Amino acid sequence: MKERAAEGCCGTRKGLFQLYFQVQLPLIIEFDLNTVSNWLKYRSLCPWSLRKLFAEIEDGSRHTAEIQFAVTNHKKNGMAETLAKASMSRKNFFKAAW
Repeated sequence: MKERAAEGCCGTRKGLFQLYFQVQLPLIIEFDLNTVSNWLKYRSLCPWSLRKLFAEIEDGSRHTAEIQFAVTNHKKNGMAETLAKASMSRKNFFKAAW
């Protein structure tokens, strides 16, 4: 669905990203997990399944005028952090027998 929206806006998804890089807009990424902050600081902590995504973010950040990462309310919402950590290992966390 997102790809179709991008195609409708600029013809192709690639065209949308080219437009973004030409304009040089600031990129602000907010998250409420201290875990993600540690993944950004210490690459060895990032799960293998997400390393390609983080590499693409890092590559894309070279083309932006400004990039900011912010951790918000990570101490106020411990349940969200616990659930997010559990979903990262959900293959082992939730099992069902049929």
